Amino acid sequence: MARKKEIGRNKILSIAYKMVVKDGIESLTARNIAKAGHFSTQPLYLEFNSMEDLRKEVLRKIADNLKNNILQKSYTGKPLIDMDLSYIDFAKEQENLFRAMFVDGKFGSKIIADTLIDFGIEKFREQ
Repeated sequence: MARKKEIGRNKILSIAYKMVVKDGIESLTARNIAKAGHFSTQPLYLEFNSMEDLRKEVLRKIADNLKNNILQKSYTGKPLIDMDLSYIDFAKEQENLFRAMFVDGKFGSKIIADTLIDFGIEKFREQ
């Protein structure tokens, strides 16, 4: 009987996402993820072709969470104002992640930039 896989893609992504939110994108190394998840680095390379692939998936997850959850709060009923106020809340609630993305420029991610530009255009059209 084949051994059941215990450390899957979703668990690795979840751990990596939490690490980036807490400690920034630079914390995302195979050893750090494995240590945080209490497993070896082997599952990382079984689930992802490279650390770059894993980083891209984490950035996609961050972008999706921003677009679909964090920036969807309603304060005034005016889409552009609500989006701006949501950014302010995001900056207060997740300071490290906000700083890495928008102040320090450490992300430099086309994935996040494209998602947020498209989201802003969508809100502009709504308003």
